[in-house]
Amino acid sequence: MDLNGLILSHQTLRWIILGFGIATIYRTWRGWIAGRTWESRDTLTMLGFTSALNLQMLMGVMIYLNSPLTRMNLATWSLPTSGAELVFFGWIHPVGMLIGGLSAQAIASVTKRMESSTAKFRLTAIGMTVVMLGILALVPWPGLAHGRSLWPRAL
Repeated sequence: MDLNGLILSHQTLRWIILGFGIATIYRTWRGWIAGRTWESRDTLTMLGFTSALNLQMLMGVMIYLNSPLTRMNLATWSLPTSGAELVFFGWIHPVGMLIGGLSAQAIASVTKRMESSTAKFRLTAIGMTVVMLGILALVPWPGLAHGRSLWPRAL
């Protein structure tokens, strides 16, 4: 498996997720505040966000299972004494992102079953905003001890 190619794809997809996430949050807050009727475009925007997150999670799991960092982390099991990068990429990032992705999927699934447009907008606006804030908090931004480049590049 080409780990660098997978990491590049993972880094690129973050921008698609950001775009769909912002669009979903914008449309749902605007719809809730304006009292709009839920439209197919709202569903499609949310579907784009959750689909991109699902693909990102799949790639993330593949990276995690094939990463030398994972092997080092699992070999030591010494969370407090590991370096910041090992703790972040070995535990915090994967667990937090899985929670965020699964939460977004749960919100989308519940929203699809709701009848009221107001309820759909309210749940999606609040829920996806919380998910997006959590995801943004778990991205390895440049400048952090475990930071990565904003733009896709091989490690």
